[in-house]
Amino acid sequence: MSARAIDRQQLDAFVDKCLEPLPDEVLVDTHMNRLLRSARQAAWWEADTATEIARLKLDLFRAMHRRVRMPSEERELLRAYRAAKAKQLLVPAHDKACLSWKRRAANDDYLPVSKDEIDAAIAADEAFLASHPTTRRGAVSPRLT
Repeated sequence: MSARAIDRQQLDAFVDKCLEPLPDEVLVDTHMNRLLRSARQAAWWEADTATEIARLKLDLFRAMHRRVRMPSEERELLRAYRAAKAKQLLVPAHDKACLSWKRRAANDDYLPVSKDEIDAAIAADEAFLASHPTTRRGAVSPRLT
């Protein structure tokens, strides 16, 4: 074989490699996924703040009225806290930590939201987070040799 024939074979192999489709791991647009998650983050933080404020109001009320109980006011504050927590459970999670919080918070049997709604929200979050990774796990860099 001549040198020209070997170069042609190498060139053909190179072109064949270039025309092969890239694996899905290489094609993940991590920047776009980060932007999508960031859009969910603002709504989560707002709901988290509302839940925290409601919990703090309840704690403050309990601390102020340790000796003289006012059950009707305490019930109202507890209801408001549970409503804020239920609302936060239905807000889309933007990362795995929020999803873990949802799983723990879903164990409260007194939330004014059904278990089916909570399960559907968690399932939707799991699907979103699985389909919008922010890192390339197992990414293979294409070799053209």
